Amino acid sequence: MFTASFNQAEFEMKIALCTTTIHVPHALKLLRKCSENVKFFIALDRKSPFGELTGFMTGDPMSCWLTPGWQEQKWKCSEALGWNTLARRNIAFLEALKWGADVI
Repeated sequence: MFTASFNQAEFEMKIALCTTTIHVPHALKLLRKCSENVKFFIALDRKSPFGELTGFMTGDPMSCWLTPGWQEQKWKCSEALGWNTLARRNIAFLEALKWGADVI
């Protein structure tokens, strides 16, 4: 009798949710309750409410908050994308790809 053995982790997909926001994304807390395995990449904008976001989902290792200053330093395309636009989400896509996401 032949028995196949496999590691379950080999078959788990890395799933990323990418967004930008100028509001406190309360929906992310609801989504987190549905799945602990989805990694959030949030590209903040200059209009993002930094004061209100302080502490929001802090300690969640599956949430990656990309601040405007960090985006400018890390990605040369940041300025070309413009600010206060949905195109800012492209940086979140790039970070998800670097993380190795199978599904975005």
